[in-house]
Amino acid sequence: MKFHIEHNVTPEHVRVILPLLSADKMLGLAEIWQVVQQGGHRISYDYLRRNLNVLTAFELLESDNRMYGLSPSGVAVKTLLNFKLSTFHDVMHYFYYTSWDLTQKPELCFSWTYQAICNLLWDTRPSLIDAEKLAAELLSIAQSSFPAEQRIAISAYAIEGAYHWIRALEPPFVRLPSQRGKRETGVGRVTCSPELFILGIDYLYRQLGLPYQSPMLLDESKTRAVCQLCLLDMAKFNQVAELTLKTFDALGMHSGEWGLSLVLAKPIRVEELA
Repeated sequence: MKFHIEHNVTPEHVRVILPLLSADKMLGLAEIWQVVQQGGHRISYDYLRRNLNVLTAFELLESDNRMYGLSPSGVAVKTLLNFKLSTFHDVMHYFYYTSWDLTQKPELCFSWTYQAICNLLWDTRPSLIDAEKLAAELLSIAQSSFPAEQRIAISAYAIEGAYHWIRALEPPFVRLPSQRGKRETGVGRVTCSPELFILGIDYLYRQLGLPYQSPMLLDESKTRAVCQLCLLDMAKFNQVAELTLKTFDALGMHSGEWGLSLVLAKPIRVEELA
């Protein structure tokens, strides 16, 4: 399995590639590269292929013999890119964070690495980001988590691969450069899109095996899990929850004997968010 996060797959590249694709017509790799070059965006043929591979792994693209087109989820994400840029970055972060847990596909093992990086940065916030130290810590965690894997490689380049997408989040979780000339995390994002928050609630329902329409008690562990995924300041959880409740009819709140619960009525599909 590949734990490395491609550091040449970046928001800047994906923001150029996605608008070129559609659900109606498949384009070949060479054709996409030619159009990208004509538009003045600098990316090598190999790096373009790697960006397309990651988007395909997330099932945002449908591919056949190096021909690519948008999936229904890809159409929605393209729409977010065109009209709600910060939400686009939030949803891409969601794919990076959750795809391993939700699929267990070997080609998405880099998502495990991304989630582990985010969780470590969130757990130690606020702090300076030391890529070499973080990579060494991740390697140790990966070796414990995947004892059957004989060859696990996680370098500082993988940290850079994750950092590209974390730095794109708005409002930010990371600051650069700091007065000390170093990248560093803050105490957590002051808010996030309702789309990311409800996707986070859906992710938790699926991870817990909780039936939809059943209340999910908002204890500390669940609040923490959602805030980790959203890289959110825990003090802002209620504020973002209220905004999401106003935005999505599928999410409700229930007050019971044991406290407040959120109730998700149905699965949340990315293609319904745009």
